[in-house]
Amino acid sequence: MRSNRHPKHLVLGHLAPTDPHLRLSEYTVPTKIAGLTTTQVMRLMPMAATMGAATGIFAIFFLGDVPRIREDILMNIPVIGSYWDRSIAPEDNPF
Repeated sequence: MRSNRHPKHLVLGHLAPTDPHLRLSEYTVPTKIAGLTTTQVMRLMPMAATMGAATGIFAIFFLGDVPRIREDILMNIPVIGSYWDRSIAPEDNPF
C-alpha cells in the first residue's frame, strides 16, 4: 500500500538539491527570446536562413519583369545589375 506522505526529497513543493554542496545560487534560468531559449534559436537559424534565401530568390525572379522594380532596384545591384537591362536594339525600335 502506498503512503500518502511526500517523499523526503520534496521540500515545500520544490525539489531540494541532492548534493549538499550545491547551492541555490548555482541554478540559472535560461534566457528566452519570444518564448525560445538561445539554444533553440541557434538550432532554428540554418532553417530560417535557408527559407529566407529561397523567398528572396523567388521574389527577385517573380518580380523581375515588373519595369519599376527592374529599373529602380534590380538594375542597381553592383555585380549582376546588367542582367536585367532590357534595352531594345535601335533597328527594332518603331519610334
